[in-house]
Amino acid sequence: FRSTSSVGCADLSVAPSGWVSSAGSCSGGNALQVNADCTIPLTHFWGQTIQVKPNTNYKFGFSLRHANPAVVAYSVNNGPNQGSYPTTTNWTKYQVIINSGNSTSMDLKLFETTGAAASADFGVDDIFLIEMTQDETCSTKDTDGDGIPNHLDLD
Repeated sequence: FRSTSSVGCADLSVAPSGWVSSAGSCSGGNALQVNADCTIPLTHFWGQTIQVKPNTNYKFGFSLRHANPAVVAYSVNNGPNQGSYPTTTNWTKYQVIINSGNSTSMDLKLFETTGAAASADFGVDDIFLIEMTQDETCSTKDTDGDGIPNHLDLD
């Protein structure tokens, strides 16, 4: 995991047994291999608390693939699970934009959601949280100079 922003970087701390060499992973290095017995669904398999700036947009993402199909969701600050990201036989990258609100930290978690017993075996790689710049949020970006933000502009 790498969190890149003007505040610096944070590396994921995890027990070494969960990380294995994974040929073909997105980053070409190690990936978290999850051997999930999902009889107790919605128990997180990864989590980390990250220091963030208040009222700031961040891009949160990860890559998934499976040996056996699984579905992954995420939560922020112990809120409800969000998203429904299926694993595929090839690495697939997923990302969402989340806002920190008034918080100075985000507690991020990933969950397997199917509840299928002994069948959700999958890999997770390239987990990231990146502070977005004003240009990336497109709230005020106006590339043609007509005074209308790109996301509202029809020309």
